[in-house]
Amino acid sequence: MFKRKVAVLFITLAFLFAPALPATTTSSNIATVSLSATVPSSLTVSLNTTSLNFSSSSGVTSPTVPVSRTLSWNFSPGQATTINLTVYFTSTTALSSPSTGAIIPTSSFIQITSSGSGTCNQNQVIPPTIANTCGNDFSVSITSANLSGTSTTSSSYQIPSLMSFSPASDYAGVLNFQAFAN
Repeated sequence: MFKRKVAVLFITLAFLFAPALPATTTSSNIATVSLSATVPSSLTVSLNTTSLNFSSSSGVTSPTVPVSRTLSWNFSPGQATTINLTVYFTSTTALSSPSTGAIIPTSSFIQITSSGSGTCNQNQVIPPTIANTCGNDFSVSITSANLSGTSTTSSSYQIPSLMSFSPASDYAGVLNFQAFAN
């Protein structure tokens, strides 16, 4: 039995110290897929409110709460050098009364900018170019350092002669905000 144990020990040691045979591996070819992605250009305007209410007491129309406008953009190099935000109406009527047909013209509508720089007391109608809007509400210069970003500004609006319009009625209208890149 001792001989048998010694024989098992020698066989075990022989396997332990025997050189390992190299393992063979089989591998396939390398298959590839080409990848591409297109990030589209974008330019958006967002507002902090969807309605403005004009009121008058003692014949003086108070300015509205400020309307914050945020421009967001993403351009490729050389695509744009300036973004202009314009404010405009689609006709020379700023507000009208559905029940009476009476109107408040755009020339009675005033924009008070965050810099206090004045009014848009003119007929600002489409097509919305800077020449016939409430003006170039604000501009952002685009450089290689800001090809994408955001910018926010605000304005209030007023109809100083609101009490002079008749008949007494509810009036409604739409003020448009649109950005243009060039």
